[in-house]
Amino acid sequence: MTIKIDFHIHTLSKAGKDNGFIFSLGWLKEYVKVQKLDAIAITNHNLFSETQFKEINDALECTVLPGIELSLKDGHVNIVFENSEDNRNKLAKIAQALELGAVKGLSIEEFKEKFSEMKKGIIIFEYGKSNSLVIDEDFNDPFFRNYTLVRGVGTQLRFQKALLQDQPYCPVLFSDGHATEVDPDPVRNDIVKLGLKNTFVQMEKFNFNQLLEELKNKEHVQTTKDGLSNIFEIDVENNPIAVSTKLNLIVGRRGSGKTYLLDHIQSQYENSDNTIAYIRQFKSNEETKVFLDQEKNRIANDFRNRWVENNKTQLDGIVQFYKTNFEDQVEEYLKSVRRFANEFVSSKVAKEVQLFSQNKFEILDTKQNQKNMEKMKEVIEARDLWQFISGERREIYLANLISAYRELRTNLIRQELDNEIKEKVNNIVEIVKNIVVKKTAIQPVSTLDIVSQFSRYKEKQQIELFMKKAIADIVDNVVPEYSYKIHVVKEEWKSADDFIKNVPSEGRTAVKGDLVTPYINKNYLLFLKNLFSDKYLTKFTLESGLDLSRYLFNFRVELLTEAGTRASGGQQMALGLMMKLDDAKKADIVLVDEPEGSLDNVFIKYELIPKLRELSGTIPVFVITHNSTLGALLNPDRLIIAKFNTVTKKHELKSGDFLSKEVFDSDGNVSYSYEDFVDAMEAGYDTYVEKGNQYGYLKH
Repeated sequence: MTIKIDFHIHTLSKAGKDNGFIFSLGWLKEYVKVQKLDAIAITNHNLFSETQFKEINDALECTVLPGIELSLKDGHVNIVFENSEDNRNKLAKIAQALELGAVKGLSIEEFKEKFSEMKKGIIIFEYGKSNSLVIDEDFNDPFFRNYTLVRGVGTQLRFQKALLQDQPYCPVLFSDGHATEVDPDPVRNDIVKLGLKNTFVQMEKFNFNQLLEELKNKEHVQTTKDGLSNIFEIDVENNPIAVSTKLNLIVGRRGSGKTYLLDHIQSQYENSDNTIAYIRQFKSNEETKVFLDQEKNRIANDFRNRWVENNKTQLDGIVQFYKTNFEDQVEEYLKSVRRFANEFVSSKVAKEVQLFSQNKFEILDTKQNQKNMEKMKEVIEARDLWQFISGERREIYLANLISAYRELRTNLIRQELDNEIKEKVNNIVEIVKNIVVKKTAIQPVSTLDIVSQFSRYKEKQQIELFMKKAIADIVDNVVPEYSYKIHVVKEEWKSADDFIKNVPSEGRTAVKGDLVTPYINKNYLLFLKNLFSDKYLTKFTLESGLDLSRYLFNFRVELLTEAGTRASGGQQMALGLMMKLDDAKKADIVLVDEPEGSLDNVFIKYELIPKLRELSGTIPVFVITHNSTLGALLNPDRLIIAKFNTVTKKHELKSGDFLSKEVFDSDGNVSYSYEDFVDAMEAGYDTYVEKGNQYGYLKH
């Protein structure tokens, strides 16, 4: 035996929460009657009206439970109590004294204080909503031992998902309905739809104390009266139909409403809480081609990212090298030497002043050495570190380190003194040169930082070697994917069109002379110099090694058959379908409308059917088919038969467990599924027999 409960009904409209509605006792009586409810809970937003509750309680034949949807600081909870005069009085006083409608939310401590006299209640934590409150350690407080904690959900699908999760708290359904004749949101007062949000609890008759215990056992709480596992109901034109949380097969003749059913499921469940993967028949080729292109790009990017990761240091170094402002001083230096030589020869004064022709001393940078010496001193003084070496060896190592430190310190001081002398000499040389320049107009030789210039030259050599290796680096991989192969090849640029077609850029631009020609001629330093020039930096993105790689080569992805030949259009569609089904693992519901269009029966049997079964292990899957191989071998959990009634002009649906051989309509009428199934798969029994005869005729 089971009783049927709605744990969350609004009878008072709160500004900003309920869109404004007028309470209707008549509607509430109709709702209880039509849905045959044994109990309802009145839970308004931060409000409780004892007067209204008494009116409702006196008018209804079912049990009415007092409660409140309470705003806590971290989210909402619904609290439901036993229907007693004491509970009603206390709840009314608390609500009136706290003016809950005006506060932002109570803290847990405030909640415990104000509700301290309320005993034996149910706290429903809304599960999966933006304002949901998490059941955390605060609710381990002994205070909450008086309450039974459950998780409230708004759909049967979410209820089934909650059952599968490893959570200690049982889920319950609630309607969150509005007791009104007219509501701005029609779903909130649709009696049929709200009926799909009622909870069934294993009890012979309603008893609040027993209810508290039953709600601690997931096996005693259900979404349907018969308590079938892995079943939830959907509403189709105010007719509830039972479907499976696993694999559903939908069959019927053309125009019978199969696609209408999938569209209806999508509209009913696709919202902020659920995602739908819908693979449509008539848009299949177009959508699959787009999907395949996206997958090819994803695979190419995956290979590129792995290649870049293996060469990240060099690639990022090249970007830094060319994006750093650096003046090439060698050419300017040589010009100044030639000019100085000519002017010096003709100047008597310049010849007589020997310092004028002298170069400045190079000053060695000792800052890093000073930092290293400080670190060395810290090591020597780190007593906690040295305790890990035994006494005698510690003394030897420490003495050697101190000796090395002293010698290094002496040499460093000597170097710093040497630097000071050189800086003073350099200053004198600079003064002399300035005096000579003023008297003779001869310009001295320009300064040349030979160390940085040489380092720059060495970096160019290393870049050139890396570029030759990088461009020549072979990537040619074949990755098995179902009964096909994905072939990935790294390719060099062959032409300017090839370059422009594959690189990211802002509009088409001329690249042949500056970029592609030096690239093809393997003059990679010129190629990079031009690539990072002002001419292209405004049109290309070159901020990282990954960016740079996109201008060096391309990854081409193609689909091959097992024989290694390029897959035909139909074969690509087949692979695309399988990849889309793989991608659908992220969805909450999968809808597949006649997937067999580009598939042969061998592929259907050995690839498609196992994939659909695999998906249905964790996600509800709905499949429409006219293909007898797919229909007969799919072995679904639930069979749904669609028909169009030409008299009533309405779609009619029957569903049942596939192995039971029976299907039921929304009124509970039962029929055998054999004839309808054969009619949909084989165009009737006669066709089925005729096909069998043809097969027999061909047999030797």
